[in-house]
This record gives sequence, C-alpha cells and structure tokens, in this order.
Amino acid sequence: MFLLRMLALCLWPLAAVLAGAEPTLFAVDVVALEKGGIQHRVVPFVNGAALAASPEWAELDAMNFAATKAAVATAKWAVVLARPAGFFNEQNMAHPNWIRSFFPDLELREDGENKFVSTDGKTKIEVFFDSDDMSNLRPRRLVHAVARSRSLDPVTQGSFASFVLWRHGGGEDELAMFNVVPLEARKTLVVGYMLRVGEKGREGTLKALLARAKLAQDITLD
Repeated sequence: MFLLRMLALCLWPLAAVLAGAEPTLFAVDVVALEKGGIQHRVVPFVNGAALAASPEWAELDAMNFAATKAAVATAKWAVVLARPAGFFNEQNMAHPNWIRSFFPDLELREDGENKFVSTDGKTKIEVFFDSDDMSNLRPRRLVHAVARSRSLDPVTQGSFASFVLWRHGGGEDELAMFNVVPLEARKTLVVGYMLRVGEKGREGTLKALLARAKLAQDITLD
C-alpha cells in the first residue's frame, strides 16, 4: 500500500521543476496527502551564490552553503504517515539504526551524544532535536532556520517537534530539517526541507527524499 503512495510521487502536479523557474515553496495540502502520495518540490541551484539570492531558501541555510562554489540542490516535501507523533522523539531520531538507514552510503559508528562518524573518519553526522520539553539546537542560525521552516505553513506552526540532521565532510554536505505534526492517534504529518551540496544533484535529492519517506513509515527500532 505504501508503495502505491510512493508511485503517486510521479503524478503530483507540484513535483515538476522547470529549469530557470523562480523557486517557490508550496503550501502543504493535508487533505490531499491523507489520500496518499508525497507532495514535493526539488529546486537546483548552480552554486551557493544562487542559493543566497533566493530569499525563501537563504533563510533555511543554517550552515552557510551560500559560500560554496558547488551546485546546491534543495527540496521541500510532505507526507502523512501511519505512525503516532510520539515515535519522532529525541531517542528515536538519534537511534543508530535510524541514522544508518538514513545514510545507507555510509558506514557509521557513534561518536558521542547525538553524533556519528564514518569509519574512514571523513564524514560526520550530527542530530538536533527541538520540542516544548527540550531543545539542543545550535548554532543561532540553525535555531532561526528551524523556526522559519515551521512558520512557512500554518499547519506546521503547531508542530509537535522538529529534528535536524547535519551531514558534513567527505565531499557531500547536507542539512535536513523535519517538522512533525500529529493529526490523529496514529496519523502524523511530516514536512521536510533539504539542502544538499555535492554531485548527486536533483536526481539524488529526489531519490533520497523518496527513500526517507518510506523509511519513516516502515522502520522498527529495537
């Protein structure tokens, strides 16, 4: 059933991005998402300067990807999952199985609280979490970016929690932010924003968000 929802990705009218089109962030359509599918938009930029020229994405750039001369791919996506919002807590979002599944191209080991490093030492993953009960967000630009991401849609202004994954080093940098909104006892809206620097570009970003949406639905953490 979830596979059918994934296939709807290809049919979603907001999925297409024309080269040179003015980047815009869509409004999340919860009613449509409850029927299945993923709402998403991927926007490629030729370099960090082009990213900085987009006001909507520049405010989400907490790690100064604007300084890079490499291409930057960005994405916003939203999906409704058959999971309770409580699944997306601080412990689960930093669980080794969750992190390793999120980055299947890396062999990772724990490197302190909410931190992971690749076995070759080149790539690091840091996990941040924010809710009414606790927050370990830092630096200040990340606090601003998460707050801004929540404000972009009326529905995410009342998020249960937000979590962030920051991948850096090893030739590919990524900042991924997720806002979690409870809809019913076992129905949760997740709205994500992704900024990626590296060679994988639009196609790699699209593949990653599709895989992560399925992971968020299917994974079990023991």
